[in-house]
Amino acid sequence: MVGGIFRTNGGRWRDMNLDEIKLSWREDAKLDITQLDEEAAKDASLHSKYYDLYCDERIHLKKLRLLQKRTNKEKWEFFTQGASKEHIERGWQLPAKGAIMKNEVQMYLDADEDLAKLSYQVECQTIKMDYLKSIIDVINKRGFQIKNANDFLRWSSGG
Repeated sequence: MVGGIFRTNGGRWRDMNLDEIKLSWREDAKLDITQLDEEAAKDASLHSKYYDLYCDERIHLKKLRLLQKRTNKEKWEFFTQGASKEHIERGWQLPAKGAIMKNEVQMYLDADEDLAKLSYQVECQTIKMDYLKSIIDVINKRGFQIKNANDFLRWSSGG
């Protein structure tokens, strides 16, 4: 799976996959109703943490999409114009039948292993970004949850 980026306590960057993001969010999402003031104070840092991740992952997705387009173009040229020295060095091989008709090129592009891997990476990256966006949405609403918990505690204690 395509890695993400996050800042550790030491300020260093490292890759973070979707499972690590989920694990981190499970911990960060916990709301201690006995210390609502501290929970409210964490909102800005949580937003910053996950928005930084989201921005980095968005940049990574953009790079993957550009690579996917460039590779698609190169593969199209390979299938329509034949193998160059560079293609052979990359290990690309034309089908055993030899020349490909122009109306068959899309079928070969769709079945190409390199393009399929890139497509999978783009999809995984998109899922990771969607997940981060949903975390940010929850963080943006966290203040209301804290206020509601505080109002409930006050009401239940007769205040």
